[in-house]
Amino acid sequence: MQVMLATTNPGKQRELQRMLQELPLTLLTPPDTGQALNVVEDGKTFAENALKKARAYVDWYGEAALADDSGLEIDALDGAPGVHSRRWLGPDVAESELVPELLNRMAHVPEHERGAQFRTAVALALPDGRYFIEEGVFRGRIAVEPALTAQARAGLPYRQIFYIPEVEKRYAELTPEEEQQLENHRVRALKRLMETIAPLLIDPATT
Repeated sequence: MQVMLATTNPGKQRELQRMLQELPLTLLTPPDTGQALNVVEDGKTFAENALKKARAYVDWYGEAALADDSGLEIDALDGAPGVHSRRWLGPDVAESELVPELLNRMAHVPEHERGAQFRTAVALALPDGRYFIEEGVFRGRIAVEPALTAQARAGLPYRQIFYIPEVEKRYAELTPEEEQQLENHRVRALKRLMETIAPLLIDPATT
């Protein structure tokens, strides 16, 4: 099956390609076509945004498309920034301002109340109108300070302050090997999706 990865984020493209490399799929990205779509993510849920992107790429490219939408949900902030993680402070606010403002709002929250999770929804849309959606979550907590020894990856600012108790590191401090071994939110969602669509990988005409 040929599948377009419906994202223009280079880091996310590499991550999805790594996770899907052992599956019988031919993966394409917008740079492979020399074009890209700018899909407005105005859904009320991660699933709505993921499906909207996947369907937009199917309409444009004419082949199956895989899209995801992810964000950070903080217990003490009633799930914020949530589905608005990237646009939490407004559409024109620089990515570099997100973490400082979040830490400022969390300044007086005690450690035992700093629970948080990353949530991902992945959607596969097919040209015949069928679609499949699965979600995955990855629990941790919000650190008091960002990871100063690691550079923030473009498009993934909250990894600087997402502390993972099992490995006693912030997400941004993980080595490539540690990150690959980690079953994060996106991996969990993709695993569920691949289990759901397994028959399609054998016979695309499966209903």
